[in-house]
Amino acid sequence: MKDDRGFNEGEKRYRLIFHHAPLGILHFDPAGVITDCNEAFVDIIGSSREALIGLDMRRLPDRRIVGVVEAALSALCEAAACAPQEVAAWLGPCIGPRRFEVGADVLEAFGVAPGGEDGSAFRPCPAPGGDARWLADLPRLARERLARAGVRLVAGGHWCTVEDAQRFYSYRRDRVTGRQAAAVWIRG
Repeated sequence: MKDDRGFNEGEKRYRLIFHHAPLGILHFDPAGVITDCNEAFVDIIGSSREALIGLDMRRLPDRRIVGVVEAALSALCEAAACAPQEVAAWLGPCIGPRRFEVGADVLEAFGVAPGGEDGSAFRPCPAPGGDARWLADLPRLARERLARAGVRLVAGGHWCTVEDAQRFYSYRRDRVTGRQAAAVWIRG
C-alpha cells in the first residue's frame, strides 16, 4: 500500500476504493507491466502480489491472467449465490478492434493459432519490419469468454478509447497518463 501523505482528496478517495473494492483492480504502465493491484485482483488471479507486480502482461508468463474473466465471474456468482445465466455483464470502453495491435504471443495466450482470416477476434495486420501482427477485438474476446461461461446478457463494449478523444482518455493516443473510472453497484 502506498503512502497517502501528500495525496489530494480525490486521490485519497480513489485509494480507499482501490484497496477495499470487492472487484479486482490493477494498474499497469505504458509497456504493459503491472505496477499495482488490489487484494481482490490477487484473489481473482490466484497468485501473489509479489508475483504480479512487475509482470509484463504482453508476455503473459503467468497464463492464469488470461482467465481473469472466468475467475471474476466465478467469484461474483459465489458471492451473490447466483448462476452465470443470471448475471448481466457490461463492457466498458477500451481500445477498439481497429486499434489494438498485438503479436503472436497474445494469440498464443488465447489459444489461437496464427493464420488467416477465420472469423476470430484476431485479424492479420501488416506491420513494418515484417513481424507478424494482428488486430485484436477485446470486446469480442470478452463476449466470447462470457458466453462460454454461461452469461447470456452482455451489453456495451462499443466505445474505442483511442478513436473517441472527446469522451475518453487514452495513453496510446495522447502519450499522457490519466485515469478513467467505472462504477458498479447492486440495486437492492
